[in-house]
Amino acid sequence: MIGLDPIAVLPALLAMLLLVAIRQDRVFFDLVLLR
Repeated sequence: MIGLDPIAVLPALLAMLLLVAIRQDRVFFDLVLLR
């Protein structure tokens, strides 16, 4: 089973979503501070 194990894919997907959310939150926070 290469690549399409839900048990193997789900944690990586959640980690990527979390990183993207943190990065967007940081950008939003910087914009608010600059304002």
